[in-house]
Amino acid sequence: MFSARDPGRSAGRGTPIWTVMGCQPFARFGHLMHKKIKILYCLDTLERGGTELQLLGLIDRLDRTRFQPHVLILKPGNPDLAPRECVNVHWPTGRVVSPRGAASIFRLGRYCRELGIDVIQTYFQNPTILGGLAGKLGGVPVRLASFRDMGY
Repeated sequence: MFSARDPGRSAGRGTPIWTVMGCQPFARFGHLMHKKIKILYCLDTLERGGTELQLLGLIDRLDRTRFQPHVLILKPGNPDLAPRECVNVHWPTGRVVSPRGAASIFRLGRYCRELGIDVIQTYFQNPTILGGLAGKLGGVPVRLASFRDMGY
């Protein structure tokens, strides 16, 4: 934790720097401290790839008393890899940049709003376009994009 002393105030040693500066960076997320945080992970498909297996390992280790994971895939994959104790959603979209893709973005935004999704984390290009825009439309406060494939 960063800390600073401000000689002009009575802030003591170890006081968080944002308190000294008069701001509260996590104040808008205070409502998440007392409920399960709903995380929607978006990816192309579930296959035996590096990103997919790392995500499945992460989901398996999440504290279910604090987090409620949801996995959204755009294309059918290996059903044996679908994580247990997790909401699994197949969201067929086709081309993301198309009229059908635009409709899918609006539908996913509504889905996020109705479920009260708190965090969207996307992997790869199409899920990032779909999930990022839908999260913005659906009022999801935290949207993360993860790119692991460098095109090799």
